[in-house]
Amino acid sequence: MSTHVLKNLLHFCNINGINSKKREIGVALAFCPRSVFVGFCEAKIDKEKVDKGKDPPRFPGFSAFSFPFTPVSSGVVVYAA
Repeated sequence: MSTHVLKNLLHFCNINGINSKKREIGVALAFCPRSVFVGFCEAKIDKEKVDKGKDPPRFPGFSAFSFPFTPVSSGVVVYAA
């Protein structure tokens, strides 16, 4: 059995509406300092807000990349450290 140190973490999940879960995501990211990639599907972000720089939510230490569909369905948001 080999032992190795986990250096970086990748996360991906179905969020079912990212804007309603901003606080929970911020807290989780603060307690996972080795996270380098966090992806959310079913983000439900508004393309018009994305175009105006108001969506997706921002988190310290991460760059956001969004791929909106409609404000009420689908969409993907990726955060990279």
